[in-house]
Amino acid sequence: MKDKKQRNNNTSNSNGNKKESKLETKQDVIGQEESFGKLKHVLHESSPGHIANFQELNADCTEGVQKAKILEESRHLEQKFAKLQENLFLARSNSILIILQGMDTAGKDSTIRRVMTSVNPAGCRVESFKVPTPEEKNHDYLWRIHKVTPEKGNISVFNRSHYEEVLITRINGTVNDTETKRRFLHINNFEKLLTDNKTIVIKIFLHISKDEQKRRLVERGTSKPWKLEAADWTAHESFDKYMTLYNDVFRNTSTDYAPWYIIPSNKKWFRDFAIRHLLVTIMERYYEHTWKNEIIKLTQTHPPAPVPSSSLPSSIALPESSSESNVEGSPVSLVPTSAHPHQNPHSHPNLQPHQTSSYAIESINISPIPLSKL
Repeated sequence: MKDKKQRNNNTSNSNGNKKESKLETKQDVIGQEESFGKLKHVLHESSPGHIANFQELNADCTEGVQKAKILEESRHLEQKFAKLQENLFLARSNSILIILQGMDTAGKDSTIRRVMTSVNPAGCRVESFKVPTPEEKNHDYLWRIHKVTPEKGNISVFNRSHYEEVLITRINGTVNDTETKRRFLHINNFEKLLTDNKTIVIKIFLHISKDEQKRRLVERGTSKPWKLEAADWTAHESFDKYMTLYNDVFRNTSTDYAPWYIIPSNKKWFRDFAIRHLLVTIMERYYEHTWKNEIIKLTQTHPPAPVPSSSLPSSIALPESSSESNVEGSPVSLVPTSAHPHQNPHSHPNLQPHQTSSYAIESINISPIPLSKL
């Protein structure tokens, strides 16, 4: 009887561990809960080993957020994003790499068009990765990726990425499981190298349902037939297998320094809003912790050149000098009332990792719609 009871206890503990091993769902509150609901399912993992159950993830999720009520806030976030890009460039202490992954028709191109609409193109590059060229095939699979990573002060957006080398290669059978495990290790080390050199890596998976993908493929065949290929329908038939492989990716490559974010993307407007909010949140924390100080040093080292009074109309008076004066476009007005750095202890010597085991965006004041860790 004791043995049987012990086995039952072990089974119970095992089931509990299985539940804990599922990908944690961070319910990020946005704005006034009664008005804006919650941004649930902006998911991420703190370390390898977690599983995303796509059967339980609602790609239609908006959690009460209404499109008509966020139009003004979306414009506000666009302006903040543009200003933060300016600050990133001025500080030159970090670069940002945004990785977009998703099934065909998930909206990678339209996400780039809409979310990055306010970005200065001089400081942003978009890289798309197609079938490797003969030259690229003669190098290691990360060679073509590494050479287009962003320099400090700049943003790069990857439309697909090195993760195709552990996805499509497994679908077509060119890479076996043993090699895939090695590649997961390569990728983690590669992204660690990037973050150690002050690149902020933001990995986003655009999650759409199988039915929504089918609907979009049919629509594409009607409105944009030149974009539809027979291979797109073949990939659609392998949708469930792709979800299994993406689970392997999340379980093996979501880390403290480069977590994955899973965005429900059936509703395009909500997808754009959630991603824009995520990017602004992360960038504001880096601004508060690092960029602001770097820009202040810059303005102290390179003060604005004095304007000869003779060149001004007599009705305009020169402002009095002040130690608090700042150059036009400086970010002093952007200081949030409460901010914490994006979890990346390698991006700055003073950054400390969170004490909790889970990696999450903590509460900051992005009025009127802040993200909060529950």
